[in-house]
Amino acid sequence: AAARRAAAARALAAAGRANAAAAAAWIASQVNRKTVIACDPTMCAALTAAGFPASQEAVLERGDGISSSAALVVSTAFVRDRYPLAGIAPVVIASFGSGPAVVQVRQVASQGYLVSARRARAVRRADARALLATGRLHVRGTPRSDLLSGRVDPRLVAVLRRLTARFVVSVVRFANSGPQAGPSVLLRTVEIDGLAHGKVNEQRGVLKLLRALKPPDRASIQRLHAGGATVLKIEFPAPSPLG
Repeated sequence: AAARRAAAARALAAAGRANAAAAAAWIASQVNRKTVIACDPTMCAALTAAGFPASQEAVLERGDGISSSAALVVSTAFVRDRYPLAGIAPVVIASFGSGPAVVQVRQVASQGYLVSARRARAVRRADARALLATGRLHVRGTPRSDLLSGRVDPRLVAVLRRLTARFVVSVVRFANSGPQAGPSVLLRTVEIDGLAHGKVNEQRGVLKLLRALKPPDRASIQRLHAGGATVLKIEFPAPSPLG
């Protein structure tokens, strides 16, 4: 029995390390480098090893409170045992693994988060309707529902507004790269097409406009090629605004 318990403990620890490594890699590739992240010492070390700036890590030692400057908390077993994360950081923007070895990336929210979140969603819905009313944004099916439901990151909506002031834009899809993200997490990626059919100047204009965005609102831009068409992928870093 003791041997079985020891083996189970080793398996649990190995799963926790694997989930922490996956979370660290995701954070290093997806989270804004100016974001302050609260994490336990082992998790912070994994973040540093993955390339996230150590200067932006708020290390949680025993008895420490979560820094008021932290926007994200990495929830490991160590952190869950010591902090009431459901109240401090209620929004799960990414999750790795399951059970007691799960590692979650959670977004910190202030008091009154639910009320401000509802108000912000109403604003996003109104902005989406106004954008569609211009007739210069072509979007159907699920992406249209996503936009009208207020699920799209307001930074993307602002970019689409700027683009449609000069171009007709077709949306392929909206997406969020956070694995097992909670239902309230906004979609911070958009793919648009209709820019590669002999419209070289138009494509250059779109790229110029996007690259003019200044930090912290600068998006990453990729050209994707599929079926003879070019799709432009625009993605803002995590986390999305909460309100």
